Amino acid sequence: MSRASGQARPSRRARRAVSLLAGVIMLLVGVGFVLYPILSSARAQEETSEALAAWRSEVVVEDRAQGEMTDEAADYRPKEGDDTYEQLLAYNDEVRNGTGDAVNDPFAFASDDLAALGLPDGIIGSVTIARLGETIPLYLGASQQNLDRGAAVLAGTSMPTGGDGTQCVIAAHRGPRVGLSMFRDIETLEIGDAVVIETPWDTLTYQAVGFDVIDPNDTGALAVEPGRDMVTLLTCHPYGHNYQRYLVRCERSDDTAELAPSPVEAVAATVTHAIWPGWSEGSPLLNLENVLRLAGLLIVLGLGVWALASMARRGSRRGPGGAHFD
Repeated sequence: MSRASGQARPSRRARRAVSLLAGVIMLLVGVGFVLYPILSSARAQEETSEALAAWRSEVVVEDRAQGEMTDEAADYRPKEGDDTYEQLLAYNDEVRNGTGDAVNDPFAFASDDLAALGLPDGIIGSVTIARLGETIPLYLGASQQNLDRGAAVLAGTSMPTGGDGTQCVIAAHRGPRVGLSMFRDIETLEIGDAVVIETPWDTLTYQAVGFDVIDPNDTGALAVEPGRDMVTLLTCHPYGHNYQRYLVRCERSDDTAELAPSPVEAVAATVTHAIWPGWSEGSPLLNLENVLRLAGLLIVLGLGVWALASMARRGSRRGPGGAHFD
């Protein structure tokens, strides 16, 4: 063996070590791109669920005068004789009769009013959208403060009690808040998707039945429809421009068991949504963001795999003792 080949061998080994290290780093970065949004979203969702569970433990009061309650009944406040629930029903009557607050009146739900309702924090429940893999706190009044913390019921629309002749309009931002995506990917919802509203008194399940794009001042599109039990999701549109409003119209469904995803389906939906939320027809900027994120992920993973594969090929050309056969 010549002196030159002996000097070259450490150099080749160093290059292989650098290539291997680069490949491992690229793979780890790629895996991080995949896992970070999933883990971040999962952590934010866990914190939200814990906060909602603590809230429920405070606002759900058992009617001990009725004696022993079933496990199912103990999960909810009794409606009969509940002052808060009666006031919500009365508010819905005013909305139905056209004598209620102006739609999205920012002063409709003052803190004193909420305290009188027994809802001092303004939280009335939560909204779960399986397609988006999210459960979001639901507040009364679409103030900026509430929208920075979750979704909110627009003043002047029905309260989330259900019932014929009600339309509860729920608004949320078109981008992340408190670690949750909110209604960022609302355009990926499809006909038949489930939207579940949970309050201290009920769990109400709705199905998406239609989609609309309206002007911000078109409050007539949010009016009650006689004989129908509706929930409408509302957010800014198109993504990044926000000069219109995107609506997902949902109608009450009794097929709660059929619509509820299994735990495995829920996890799969969360993971899939974190990697590729889906295509939004009316929001090209959102699609561009998603495509660039996915492309970056694939490039980093591809480079990492290529570097490791190159190392493996170089190793296969070497025989015992490091001799080359090519």
